Amino acid sequence: MKKYLHLGLSIVALSALASTINAQAPTEKEAVANFYREWSTATFKEGPEGYARYFAEDGAVLPPDETPAIGRAAVKEWLRRTQAEATFVTKPEKITQDDIRIEGNVAVVRTTLRGTRTPKAGGAAVAFENKYLDVLRKNAEGRWEFVYRMWNGNLTPKH
Repeated sequence: MKKYLHLGLSIVALSALASTINAQAPTEKEAVANFYREWSTATFKEGPEGYARYFAEDGAVLPPDETPAIGRAAVKEWLRRTQAEATFVTKPEKITQDDIRIEGNVAVVRTTLRGTRTPKAGGAAVAFENKYLDVLRKNAEGRWEFVYRMWNGNLTPKH
């Protein structure tokens, strides 16, 4: 009887430990959310270098009305140039993760970013709202990275 009680208690203890381990390990969706937090922090602190580091070596940004920047070095240069040529200051105010779909080592993430842009030359701030579609994949080290990042504006005047 003691043997069965000990075995039963061991199973309960192992189950509790497994539950604790599972509760501590982030889900894939949480891991993707963490990836975005880390990338945002790196971009804020390090600029184009931090931004590009989270792209796959063959990753690409596909900005609206521009040629794609393909490859990590090209992504870094694209952001450097874009920031240098910007005629406004962007103030993000809210980002919403609208959808995350994960299949194996690939994730598709849809987000919406809202904020204002104020002309550097002076003038009133203008509201913007962009929708983003990102394709991520896990690299050989098991870390998420951008393969494609694409967006456009929801509030852009129609021609």
